[in-house]
Amino acid sequence: MRCEVVAAESCSEMLGKLVSIKRMPDLIVSDFRLQGDENGIDVVARLREEFNAQVPALLITGDTGMEQLREAEESGLHVLHKPSTLPGCER
Repeated sequence: MRCEVVAAESCSEMLGKLVSIKRMPDLIVSDFRLQGDENGIDVVARLREEFNAQVPALLITGDTGMEQLREAEESGLHVLHKPSTLPGCER
């Protein structure tokens, strides 16, 4: 299986890149905290809205604050807590 990664620093940059390659994402992986007022929950919602599809998504967070953890868990997104390792990638 082949994967193509498209990385961006903002939702608008990501939308521009996806439009230019004429593709809907197969999976969205976003950090919870992003630059400025953006957060990963909002980015996932915006991309899903743009493509009118429930694109699978993973939210990554290193937050330990109760409010941020609650918001991440209540988003309905799969949440991966940092630091983490993938199976088979342990040192």
